[in-house]
Formats: sequence, structure tokens, C-alpha cells
Amino acid sequence: MLYFKKIGFAFQPRCYKTRICLAVIASGMALSCTKNKPPALTPTYDYPKDAQALALYNQAVAFFPDNQDSVLFYARASATQAEKTNDWHTWGDAQRYILTACYYLGQSKATLETLPALKKQAENMIPRDSLFWSEFYNLSGAMYKDLGDFEKALEYGKNELKYYDKRKSKSDFGIASLIAGANNNIGMYYLGRGDYDLAWDYSKEACRLFESFPETALSDKILIYSNLGKIRLRQKNYADAIAWSQKALNLVKAQPSTVFVNDPGLYVNEADFNLDISNALIGNKESDKALPYLLQALKIVETHKITSLQPYILHSIGSVYTQQNLYDKAEIYLLHAMKAFDAKDAYYGKLCRQMGLLFQKKNDLWTALKWQQRALRSLSDTFPEQDSLANPSLKGLNAYYDFMHSLIGKGETLRLLAKQESKPVLLEASLATFDLATVVLDSMRTIYQEGSKQFWNQEARPVLEKAIGAALELRHSTGDDRYLAQAFGYSEKGKAYLLAEALRESAAEQKAGIPQELLDQEHQIKTEIALYKNKIFEESHKKSADQAKIVFWESEIHARQREEETLKAKLASAHPAYYQIKYGQKALGLTEIQQSLPENTGLLEYFQGDSATYAFYIDRQGAKALRCGTVPDMMRLLEGMQEDSLAGAVYSPAYINAFAKKSSDLYRALVSPVLDKIPEQLIIIPDGPLAYLPFELLLTAEASAAPSYDKLPYLLLKTCLRYEYSALLAFQKHAENHPTRFFDGYAPVYGHDIIAARGGGEHRIIRASEFGSLAKNREEVEAAAQLTGGKTIIGPKAQKAYFMLHAHEPRILHLAMHGFVDDSLPSFSGLVFTPTYEADSTNSILYANEVYNLHLNAELAVLSACNTGRGHIARGEGVISLARAFKYAGCHNVLMSLWQADDRATAEIMQGFYTYLKAGKGKSAAIRQAKLDYISRSKRKSHPFYWATFVLIGDDLPLQEKTSWLWYVGLAVLLLGGLYYGFWKRKKARRRVRNNDRIFTF
Repeated sequence: MLYFKKIGFAFQPRCYKTRICLAVIASGMALSCTKNKPPALTPTYDYPKDAQALALYNQAVAFFPDNQDSVLFYARASATQAEKTNDWHTWGDAQRYILTACYYLGQSKATLETLPALKKQAENMIPRDSLFWSEFYNLSGAMYKDLGDFEKALEYGKNELKYYDKRKSKSDFGIASLIAGANNNIGMYYLGRGDYDLAWDYSKEACRLFESFPETALSDKILIYSNLGKIRLRQKNYADAIAWSQKALNLVKAQPSTVFVNDPGLYVNEADFNLDISNALIGNKESDKALPYLLQALKIVETHKITSLQPYILHSIGSVYTQQNLYDKAEIYLLHAMKAFDAKDAYYGKLCRQMGLLFQKKNDLWTALKWQQRALRSLSDTFPEQDSLANPSLKGLNAYYDFMHSLIGKGETLRLLAKQESKPVLLEASLATFDLATVVLDSMRTIYQEGSKQFWNQEARPVLEKAIGAALELRHSTGDDRYLAQAFGYSEKGKAYLLAEALRESAAEQKAGIPQELLDQEHQIKTEIALYKNKIFEESHKKSADQAKIVFWESEIHARQREEETLKAKLASAHPAYYQIKYGQKALGLTEIQQSLPENTGLLEYFQGDSATYAFYIDRQGAKALRCGTVPDMMRLLEGMQEDSLAGAVYSPAYINAFAKKSSDLYRALVSPVLDKIPEQLIIIPDGPLAYLPFELLLTAEASAAPSYDKLPYLLLKTCLRYEYSALLAFQKHAENHPTRFFDGYAPVYGHDIIAARGGGEHRIIRASEFGSLAKNREEVEAAAQLTGGKTIIGPKAQKAYFMLHAHEPRILHLAMHGFVDDSLPSFSGLVFTPTYEADSTNSILYANEVYNLHLNAELAVLSACNTGRGHIARGEGVISLARAFKYAGCHNVLMSLWQADDRATAEIMQGFYTYLKAGKGKSAAIRQAKLDYISRSKRKSHPFYWATFVLIGDDLPLQEKTSWLWYVGLAVLLLGGLYYGFWKRKKARRRVRNNDRIFTF
């Protein structure tokens, strides 16, 4: 079995179907993988056969696969003769061999130029159920892959899969293996494009199919395990990458030596898998462990003269020596590897990029720049390599990942040169290069699915950090505010991209006139995917998991994901307005934000990179930016602050003074350098671990002799704070909500006084029956309902099933219940409803991934539960928490908790919150005043642990805006000219329950 190592992963043109196009008999119909040929693959056409054309075709078959030149010669002669005599059966078979021979002979580019004409002719002459179409799609996809055009490769790969989907006997091994091969090929195309989540989904489906049949060839299993390892490697999941590659390597090494003699390709496998394991170790910064694998791989390829793999192994050895600062050795291996590639080859660019890094580390910066220009030249020929400061255009670019990282390396070299030689022009060139890299990032994010977008958000952080740093350096040296605006734009690029996209999609659904059945179908698909993921999660953590169930559910997820892809393509084609709204909104610049901010309101945004934290402050009067400090220093301050806040009731003077010092230090590090004056309203856009910090508890002045916590000068005393995931979201127009009630409050009851614990990082299923009772949650909900005139769902009624049916109805959704966080699997954090005590009591848990699929009409969700604002920090997206899930589901405002909330303190603060909402205060003003009241009342419990946990994400609009009915009466009189009609309208308005935005009366 042949492998091609041109872009870093194993691939075969026919992949798992080599047995079809490499071992077909003269009729072209028998499958070597099955004893009986599948009837569904038998062509239905019945053209008269030409003896001469058939003889030429048989000659082509006889020379295959050893002499591809002869195969091509006789296949072309056969096709020409068959066309003259209208023998389209033989013509189709000959064309399959022509395509295969052209692929093996490296004639992909020239062959693809003839593809449209060939396809048009075949559509007129070859039936759709002919095996010709399977081969045509497969080989066309492989050729496009070779040219780096993964979009076209995917188009043909998916057409191949559709061909097999129409075959009915999917339980037959022959059909199943073909479907598996098509899935794997698509997975490899997605891998080449950089969409790793979809690459994993398709390849995992191929693996499932192959493992379902005992007849599966060993070579098929080896290759699919290898490919899964390569995907995990690109996802930077190094432990999984090693596990899958080791699985493939173990299968190879388990073969007897006699098998190696008969199948020398196994030596290729063995070397390849050693290389994959070493690359995962290199990625994990374990170069010492990687080197033995690489030396073993090199020994294999040199012993067995496997020239195709040697340059890749040499490249990795060079990377190891670069990590170990053995630059001379590294250069020798990298230069040796380069000899195998043409200067236009994409892999040559990878090697040039590695050489650039090597010389950058040696501080030979001009040499590094030359190598980096060569790397870019190999990926694009649109600029002169000799101009060191020039950058290429992005026209026709497919190799996004390599191109972006080449730009990052060049930009960093230019930045270092600018510092070394004190030349502003070099710093400007550095910024221009980083800026182009961010444009590449934008292109990548628009074509990937959500999981892959999250991965690319992580990839984006280093380039965004470098771009911010370069822009602010230029602003400092030139005083030009354009650079400040540019730096802020980079910060915004790294903020909540996926969340903003989801909320735009919600608005698009309402305005684009999409048929409800299509939206329902989309929603149903997402809901079913979440359901099966939940089932797999719960089953896999049982002591004796049913693997058959897990495999079945994985298959169902894969099927739904393919349905989703088809549906999205249909929506994009039939409803372009939907996509225009969804993707058309641009990020806000400094000027737009300044114009949008009310008077006496400021926006404070942070960007936390690997080496520094940047702060941006904007108000109506101007803007400032500052590099706050190094990440380690910031983290030490923040961790100390969090420990103090979570410590609870510690009231000794020494402890109070220690808390005060850390809090004031953090204020001086984060806030005071960019705030000349504290505004009346302050919008905080945190980043990274800062999302866990309630800025309200920071101290605006030193207080070394404060007698108690309630006497400290908190920022809460000076301003009204609220939070958001990005500046774009802070000003983005919301989708219109349509609640039917004002308030729903949930207060579950729990049956046992046992608080669930998840110690030591161990994963197990959380069951609602494990949670202890909450003494004050019912009182809290009833008080809020009384103030709002709302509805309570209390005790046994507060079940998950009821919530799922009615969650879309209220304008305020108040959940006073237990919550828990899974930091490693944030989508399985949850809220705990009243247990049902059925056999599967996990149906009382509302997981975060289920909330994502809800369509809520709530303007405000009050998550009065523990840790609802905590979760996994996804770089660029913020905390993937329950609060974010509710925001995603349509709640414009979320009041959440950052740590375990005290039951009694929560009840008091929530009652004050609703009291001030009823009085007409805005949401952030209401929660601020409720906290201030609590601090003044609760002397012994005034520690921030009790009151600082709750923070508001959203706006400061009041939930009650009284509008005079006289205006409506007067307008009615003017329009209709009847006093009686106006009187009638007035009476009707008094009777009506008003549910439109901000017209509720408590």
C-alpha cells in the first residue's frame, strides 16, 4: 500500500479502495475485497462493446500498477477507440485508468485542466450508478489535494460519499469499507485545510466503520490510526497524538519478519509512526524524548532506502537540535532535507521557516529574514523575494497555516531588527506583516466549524499580542493615535468571536425571512448532537461502559453533522440575507465606540497575552492604552486576590490589611494607570483569568489600618460596573425577544443533605440526589416573584423537564439552585433541578451544552447558583461557562456568580436587586446598590466573599420604562379623529398585560 508524504500526512489516491482501481478485472466490475460483487455498484448501462477498445483496455490493466506510462498509453488508446464506436462502457473504464495513471505520474495539474470537459461528456454518456463516478470523484479529490486546493478536494470527496450513500447494502463490508475510505479522505482534506475538528469527525467515522468488521484489512486499520494521530498532533492534543500513533506502530511491529519481507511498505509505516510520535513530543517540548524515535526512523529509512520519508525525518531532527540550541547541527540536517524539494514546494517553505527560526534564535536577524522571505515565496509568487520588507498578496492562498506562521516569524524578526537598529521603518514593516497575518486569521475563521474556530482563536493569540505590541510601540514613538486605534482593533479580534457570531445568527434568523421549518430542522440537528454527546459522556464514565452504545452514538453524531453541513449550504444558497446579517457586521473601532458611549461612561478592555497584559480605556473624551506588566507578576497578584476573596470570614486586622494591600496593588496595576478619573459607569471587558476577578472589590486607595471590611474604599463605592465579552457585544444590536410572561423563578428541592464533591480531578456523573438542601432558595424566589408579580416554580415542580418546555416564556429567568463546574469539560458543567428519582436521575441536570441549543426570550437570566460564571478559559472566547451558554441562547443580560455563593447572603442581595429594579434603576445600578446595602447591614459578613461573587454581563437599561398613555391617546385622537376611540384604547391598555420591551409594570 502506497503512502504520499507531501504535506505531513499519509494519503493514498484510492486510499482504502486501492483494491478497486489497482486490482479490477477486465470488465472493471469485480471488487477484490469481497467474494461477491455488490449489486448496487454494477452499472446499468448496456452499450455494445468494441473488441479493439476492449483489447487496448485489457493491455492497460495488464501493465497496472508496475508500468504507469504504459497504462496511460493503452488506456488513452482504448478511450479514443471506444469513443469512435460509442462503446461508452469501455470508455468509462479506460478513463478511470487514465486518471489513476496521471495521478501516479504526477500529472495532476494538467489533468485537472481537462476535468470539466471530461465530466460534461461523462454526464451525457455514463449512468450515475456507474463505478466510474466513484473513481472520478475520488481521484479528482486526490489531485486537488496534491495541488493544495482543499476546497475543491472537499467538493469531490463529498460527492464520492454521496455516491456511496445511495447504495443500500451498507451492512455489507464491501460498501462499508468504501464509505469508510471516503470518510477518511474527507478527513484528510479537512486536515490539510486546517479544520481539525471536522477532520477528526470524518476520520473517526472511518475508524468506527473499519472496526465494525472483522474482515477489515490490517493496512486499513494501521492507516486510520495513523491519520487520527496526525489530526490530534495538529490539534496540539499531544497525549492523544502519541496514543493513536503508538497504536498504529504496535500493529506494525507485531507483524512477523516474513510479512515485512513480502510487504516492504511496513518499513515505511514503522518509520512514519516513529516520526509522528517524535513530532508530538517535540510539540510538547520534550525534545530529549523525541530524538530516539527520530534516530530509529532515520535508521529504518536509510537501511531500506526509503527516500520519500527521509527529508521529513531530517526536518524533525533539525527542529529538535534547534530547541536544544545546537544550531550548527540543526542547520546541517535542515539543509540536507531541503535537497529533496523544489523551491516552489509548500514543504520547502516549512523548512525555510524553520531555518528562519534557527537564525532568529542565533540573533543573525538579516539571515533569518532572508529565509523567511523564501518561505513566503514558496507559498506565493506575487512579490519579489529580494525586497525584504515586501509581503505577498493572499490571492489564491490555500495553505493558511504555513503562510500565517511564516508571516508571524517574519514580523517578529522585523520587530527585533527595529529594536536592534533603531529604525522605525522596520517596526512599521513588522506591524504590516503582523496585520497581514491577522487577515489570514480572519479568512481561516470564516470557513471553519465552531470547535476548529476555538482552536484558531488560541492560535490567533500570539500574533495578536505581537501586533498589539508593535502598534503601541509605534504610537509611543510617533504619537500617532492611528496606531492606538489599530492596537485596539487587534484586541477586539481576539474577543468572543464565536459568541458574537451566534448572536448575529439569532438576529439574522428573525430578519431574513427563513422558513421556520428550516430553522426548526437546524435546531433539531443541534439538539440531537448535544443529546448523543451527553449519552456518550455519561456512558463513558460508568465503571463498565457499554462500548457498543458509544460506537452507535458516535455514528449518530456523525450523521447529524453531515445533515447540518447540507442544511447550511442550502440556507446560504436560498437565503443570502441570513448570511449577510450573520457575517456582515464589522468590529467597532475607537471612534464608533466613543460615539456610542453615553456621557460619564467608560470602557476598560484587557488583552492578556503570553508575555504581557494590555489595557485599553475609552470614553467620550479620548482613549489610552498601556502595557500593564508581565503575565507572571499579574497572575501572582490575581491568585492572591482570589484566594483572599474565597477565604470567607477571616476578620483579624492582619488579614484585613493583607487583603487591602493585594487589592490596592491590583488596582494600581490594572486600573489606575489608564483611568485619570473614575466614570459613573464602567464597562469591563476582561480577558483570560481576569474574567474571574470582580473589579468591584478592588481598592481605589491604600487602607492599611481599616478596622473592618465594610470600611474599605472599594471601587464599588465610586462607580457602577458591568461586564461584557467584547466591545462589539457591548454595543451590538440584540435580536428581538418575545416573552409571554414577566418573571419565572425556579427553586428546586433536594432530598439529601450531602453536597456533591469532585475531588482529585476525577470525572464521575453528578446526580441531583447528591446535593444538599438550600435553606433560602425558596424564600429568595418567592420574594422576587412578589416584587415582580411573577410566577414561582418551587420544590417538586422545579424539574428540568418543566424548564425545557417553558424556558422560552419569561422576560426574567431566575434560577436559585445548585450548580457545578467541570473545568476540563466545560460543556458538562450544569445546573441541578429537583431530582426525579427515576432510574436515570441524570435527567435532572441541565448541562451547558443543552443551554446552547435553547432559544430563550429572557432579557435577564439570574443564575443564583454557585460558580455559574466559572469554567474553562478558552483563549479568545473568555470563560466557557453556564453564564456564556445563557448569553449564547439569547439572554441579553446574565447575572452570574464567580464562586460558591452563600445561601443567606444571596437571598438578601437578590431581594435588594429586585427592589431597585422595581424602583426603575438599571440592572447594574440595581445590583450595585443591593451590594452596598448588604455591606452596610452585614458587619460580620461584609467580606467580599459574600457579596462580590455576583457580577452582571450585559447592559444597564432598566427593566421598567414607564411611558405615558396620554401620548398614545393623543396620537390616536389625531389619527382617527375620535375621542371615543381614544377613550376605548385607554381602557383596553389598562386591562392588557404589557409584555413588550421595557414597558412592564411590576
